[in-house]
Amino acid sequence: MVEKLKKHLGCLSVDIYPFVTLCALDIICETAMGTTINAQRNEESEYVQSVKEMGRIIIERALVPHKNNEFLFRFTKDYQIQKKALNILHEYTNNVINKRREELLKEYSSKLRENSVDMGIKKKMAFLDLLLQATVDDRPLTNEEIREEVDTFMFEGHDTTASGISFALYSLANNPEAQEKAYEEQVALFGKEKNPTVTYGDLQEMKYLELVIKEALRLYPSVPFYARETNQEVKFGGTKIPKGVNITIFAYGIHRDPKYFPDPEKFDPSRFETIDGKLPYAYIPFSAGPRNCIGQKFAMLELKSTISKVIRNFKLAPASPHHSLKLVAETVLKSDNGGVPERDYGSTGQLRSKAEYVLRKNRKKGGKSTRGPPGIGFNLTENGDYDIAGHKLVNVKQPENPGDAVNLQYLASASTKWTSALHAAMDKVNDNMIKKDDSESVLKIVKPELSNMIKKDDSESVLKIVKQSLDSVNITATKRYIDIGNRRLVKTADAIDKYDVVNKGQLDIYGERKN
Repeated sequence: MVEKLKKHLGCLSVDIYPFVTLCALDIICETAMGTTINAQRNEESEYVQSVKEMGRIIIERALVPHKNNEFLFRFTKDYQIQKKALNILHEYTNNVINKRREELLKEYSSKLRENSVDMGIKKKMAFLDLLLQATVDDRPLTNEEIREEVDTFMFEGHDTTASGISFALYSLANNPEAQEKAYEEQVALFGKEKNPTVTYGDLQEMKYLELVIKEALRLYPSVPFYARETNQEVKFGGTKIPKGVNITIFAYGIHRDPKYFPDPEKFDPSRFETIDGKLPYAYIPFSAGPRNCIGQKFAMLELKSTISKVIRNFKLAPASPHHSLKLVAETVLKSDNGGVPERDYGSTGQLRSKAEYVLRKNRKKGGKSTRGPPGIGFNLTENGDYDIAGHKLVNVKQPENPGDAVNLQYLASASTKWTSALHAAMDKVNDNMIKKDDSESVLKIVKPELSNMIKKDDSESVLKIVKQSLDSVNITATKRYIDIGNRRLVKTADAIDKYDVVNKGQLDIYGERKN
């Protein structure tokens, strides 16, 4: 993941979530099944695509009434997609189970396991190996029973972890002091080495990073609510709850209750120095009681190892400091607007339009905006000498493929003027409700407004870039910049998004740190 992120050094922003998701999928496959699927190197593989499709369908079936009904669902297109995806996933898992079962039998017959133990060498075992050796009622588990457990571990263990990692990185990006302290802890453990060999003992020593993760999970629990069924009649707060009732426990709300967490909206890792363990049922990112998450210790180790590697290699900064996430409480906590805004006015009135990668990709395909976990727009800079006082960077580079570099430099310095002008122009576009699908119709309204507010040569530079983007796509006329339903952005706003225009001061943060 780190190597893939390095390719985005010098870019204005990067959506971290797709990288984290594929990384988490690789990790859970290797630990659960003892096999490598190389999701990060081959994200178009059948297995990876099937995992994505099943994740989407599970959420839709939970939220869409007719898809929740098994009979009606069979008449939908998603039923055939689900059937195909499950066949691919089950076939892969079955092949791994059969192969590993044969290997274990061979090892047992040749007494390799006993010899390795005698030699003091403990063979690394995956979760699958433990299941293959397990028994229930004095009988071994069947392949189908094992597959069900492995598939559960796979689906529950990668999406939730990816959400936790993404929100933790988002929190660090928006809290530079906490990020600095977490980085200094890494330096204390490993020096300036960016990719050291990390042991279990090292992970246990990451005390402050653990506080950061706990606080991020408090604010953004990966699973925002839990469902439980009462197995007997209980009284709670003066209310009698009958046996057999389904109860939803809203962890997200409990975590932000000032009764348990003073100043609950503040990101404050230090609070867990004093309250950790004292509120077992007020802090429940992994649920609590006999049905809590069996993988919580593993998840914490994975979060620590992944996040520590990212912050050792990169300094994170928010793509927009004035943005607030719009969260969606689905089976896994997600963001409805990503980590960066479609339209956000900063303190200078400047438009900051850096749409989430997933939304941008879908708009180009003509699809609807999808609800994705935090598509966090990060500015990445490489960590070298960490100058606490100045953070001065050297070798500042232009973003890759930014379009016309001269125009980009102009836009960086004059963006406040022209974006304000463009806002006014686009309001006129919306008022006139352009019908034609051609860029000239939009430019006819935009150009006079720009020409009146900024110099002629400047407006021509802006219009040149706007027209390039408008000509490459069809224009969809809407009353607003973003239609909250399934329609697409006005393409002039897409032009800004495409070139990720920011003010000149922000350009100073891109580049490598001095080693």
